[in-house]
Amino acid sequence: MTSGIASKGVDLDSIFDPWLSGTSKARATGISVAGSDLNNRFAPLIYGSSAAATGIQSQGADLNTLFAAKGTAKYSLPINGQTYGASENTGATGGASATLTVTLHADGTYDVIAFQSKHVPSSTTRASGTWNTFGLPSSTFQVLYTLTTVSEEGNAGSSNGATSYTTINTDVAANTHAVASSPSAGSNDITCTLRIQIRNASSGQVVSDSSLTIAAGADGSV
Repeated sequence: MTSGIASKGVDLDSIFDPWLSGTSKARATGISVAGSDLNNRFAPLIYGSSAAATGIQSQGADLNTLFAAKGTAKYSLPINGQTYGASENTGATGGASATLTVTLHADGTYDVIAFQSKHVPSSTTRASGTWNTFGLPSSTFQVLYTLTTVSEEGNAGSSNGATSYTTINTDVAANTHAVASSPSAGSNDITCTLRIQIRNASSGQVVSDSSLTIAAGADGSV
């Protein structure tokens, strides 16, 4: 159902991106559709770019100064800008390993899990939440991971499960990992930046764009 309000013959639904539940709203406009203000219908400009002027005013300002143009709104996950790590030490005997994994799950959730081989428990959740707040099946979205190594030393590396846009109809993960084979193995560390871009597979619109830092380290004790 369209808004029924047009600018130059084009309905506002074709000019502005829809508002996403759980995100911020623009101020109230005093203009309503079916009894609900437009700020409940359209994404605020802070999430995207301006459309052309509509000629429709609210408190002396054109609606294009309040809402994001169609196809421009992008939302960040709560892990955006954060740093997560996993580290382990061999101790006096044996080896040690550490892995930091970020996963988008097909059920619409995400988590950041640290595996540290000698810890009890060995796996702990650093962060978790919901990535799919868009009201569509997860399989209608694709994710692209851009994993960039900042520093690397010894027996350490990374893994990327979405080097190109990958449909989220199963769990999709990226990680950093490090292994110290013995107490004399020295330092084994890696730090990477991870950019997570989620797009609507049919339209190609990127709906979420987040970047974080992930690290793993496993060190010998001598």
